[in-house]
Amino acid sequence: MPVNEHNVEFGSAAWAAAAARLLDDVAREFGPRIAGSSVAVRDIYTDAPADLGGPTVAFTFGVADGCGFAELGERRAVDMRMTMPFETARAGAKAILSLSADDIAARDARRAAAVASGALQVEGSLDAAPLAVRQAFVEWHNRLAEIIA
Repeated sequence: MPVNEHNVEFGSAAWAAAAARLLDDVAREFGPRIAGSSVAVRDIYTDAPADLGGPTVAFTFGVADGCGFAELGERRAVDMRMTMPFETARAGAKAILSLSADDIAARDARRAAAVASGALQVEGSLDAAPLAVRQAFVEWHNRLAEIIA
């Protein structure tokens, strides 16, 4: 059954597997636009449900060598690490986002405001990541948002 024919629980192993398949698909579609890029992000979800491995769940995703990857855990080095409450992350994961450079910049500004307010912790950045990689991440996010229960 194709991944988009059912809903998956945010933060679950099924969600991570779907995320991996979808990000690899997107990376291949973006092809030469992201070739040679290696960018990774880790999200740390606090106050996560026990049945998902809580109270803290780590999720790592990125692109390297023209392929996408996504996995639960902290096995890879990353460029940016974000820590947020599970429920905040789950709500954001369901939002459909714009791929425009202006909207990406606006989300960066909102992220900076959330860091300043203490609502979000961020280490590192994606400032050096090419716009095409960031757009690939947004496209992947939107596809994943469509299958979250």
